[in-house]
Amino acid sequence: MRTQNFARNLNWVWVLVLAAFFTACSQMDGIEPDSNSLEGKSDKLFRLNPFGNGLENAKTASSPISDGDITPDIIEGANPGGNRTCDEVATAYSNADRTVTFSNSFDQINAVDFDENTATFGAITATTDGTYVSWTIDVPAGYCVKYVAAVVKGSNDANVYFYEGDVRSDSGLASPMAGGSGGPAELSNLRFCYTLEPCEDEPCFEWKGETATGDGNRFANSSNWFMWNNYTTDPIKLIAGQNMEAGSIQMGPISNGNITITITLDEGWRFKTVGETIVSDAVKVLAYLNPPTSFNGFGNDVRNIRYLRANFNGDVATITVPAAGSYFIHVDVEWEKEIECPVDED
Repeated sequence: MRTQNFARNLNWVWVLVLAAFFTACSQMDGIEPDSNSLEGKSDKLFRLNPFGNGLENAKTASSPISDGDITPDIIEGANPGGNRTCDEVATAYSNADRTVTFSNSFDQINAVDFDENTATFGAITATTDGTYVSWTIDVPAGYCVKYVAAVVKGSNDANVYFYEGDVRSDSGLASPMAGGSGGPAELSNLRFCYTLEPCEDEPCFEWKGETATGDGNRFANSSNWFMWNNYTTDPIKLIAGQNMEAGSIQMGPISNGNITITITLDEGWRFKTVGETIVSDAVKVLAYLNPPTSFNGFGNDVRNIRYLRANFNGDVATITVPAAGSYFIHVDVEWEKEIECPVDED
């Protein structure tokens, strides 16, 4: 009896399961797959960055590196022969921090159409020896270079040399390496793109004259601040205008009764100059057999030996004097002082 009741209950369970199954199937009738659910989304799924789809802005480092140390890239583009447009170059070099645009874009010029190995692209002049390319750009006054790109084509591919900042020339540009030749393919055509922008206002300076001496002992019984130094091979600071450090003084070892004094100026300083020439007496030295007790000026101090002739090489001066116990080293220098820029009334 219990066995019959169990079998009867089991049959009812199967009936309920089958009913639920057919109900679910009937609810799915008429539902079609949404074939448009990815429409317009595949572009986003496969986009590498905001500036191009697929591999449009992919770059592969190439060679040769230019004389200006720019490594070229081979970039993707629509032309299967390797030619690349300025728009494609702009896309390839744009990123989240920089949107590249070219205000001056030029068609490619075939190498056979160069005039005596020279071609012009607006403000850019390019020359070639048939393989390598050099270029310069003539920028109008008040403008600086923002971007330059050179597309150097040879065989079935092109190297793109991209410059950011105020770069105005380069050389040693070439197309990609040609197969197993070990060198670049011959130039077949060339294209340039560039953008100029107004230069940022630069500060104005003028040269202001100062007197400098070695940082040492003040002259006694004197109203000036000049200082003299005992002989030493340790470096001595060169002090200008009482409190500005203008460079250094180095006394050399005694050799054949003489020493050589070397004066080196810091950046932003120069020896007193008239026109483009350093004045011959910009360095004066008094050699004292005994420590000085006062300073009477170079013209009046006949008790000691004066040396006025130094050799100048840019920001370095050398002068050879007899070995002595003490020296007064006087240097006429100038420093760049920032001033208010004059207004162009035109």
